[in-house]
Amino acid sequence: MALSPEAQQTVREEELIRAQAQKDFAAQKTPLTRLQKFNAFLESKVGFWLLATVLAGLVTSAYGYLQIYLDREKVARQKEIEDSRRDIEVVIRIAPMLISNDAKQWQIATIVLGNLVAHKAMDATLALQAGSLLTTVLNDGLKPDATPEEIARSKVVGQTLDTRVAGPVSSSPANPTSSPALSPATSPPSPLDNTTLPVRLYIHIPSEAKRSSGSEAQEKFRAARVIVPGIQMVGQANSPKQAEIRYCPGKVSDSALQQVTAVGAELSPPAKPLQLSSSLCTNVRYNHFELWYARESAA
Repeated sequence: MALSPEAQQTVREEELIRAQAQKDFAAQKTPLTRLQKFNAFLESKVGFWLLATVLAGLVTSAYGYLQIYLDREKVARQKEIEDSRRDIEVVIRIAPMLISNDAKQWQIATIVLGNLVAHKAMDATLALQAGSLLTTVLNDGLKPDATPEEIARSKVVGQTLDTRVAGPVSSSPANPTSSPALSPATSPPSPLDNTTLPVRLYIHIPSEAKRSSGSEAQEKFRAARVIVPGIQMVGQANSPKQAEIRYCPGKVSDSALQQVTAVGAELSPPAKPLQLSSSLCTNVRYNHFELWYARESAA
């Protein structure tokens, strides 16, 4: 007996439902992939909250780094202004010490400015001006009409600058080619070591008996516009056999060498020029000379 059209439609629908159920049942048996599990987690409430939190953090950090990048020039400029203000305040406080009446203040001001310039602890332009200020103080003592105070200040500043680099004046063995005129120093020469430094000469005597001769030589060199910071007694054993003017080749100008040796030739007895070896001249400032008087003969 043939089925009616309505019955056939009912059977057809039942078969479709059965086929879909079998397909769904087969799909449930297939394991989910990692991506499917991850997508399912993100679709959950916890996953959505975590994703929103991470994205918010990344956006905030990116914005912060962008602001830093955009403001870097502004920050650098502000730092430059603050550094310049600090350097200017230091110079304003120290500069009056160079024109005071206290020799100790001259020394302190020279040491501070010299170290700031040497270690590049201030703006390059201001450091150049600070070095120029020290050089001006040195040159003021060489003026024909220099006052006793300007001469004394020039001597103290020159000696302080040389001592900061080369160490204190010390006794030197009789053989000058094997020992430096000044003790070696640990600090390197500063930007003040240039051709603008005036000529400086240190006098070394074997005993107090030569003090008057050293003072006469000091006046002669002073008249030739040479700074003579002081006279140092080094003892008989450390003095050479004949008077010498010691200098470092390459560390003095030709005019300075002629200027000093010309005066040395007029001394009694004349002082012979003597070049020191390059190994002894590493930390010696430019235009630095030393006059060593001869040891006295035994009676």
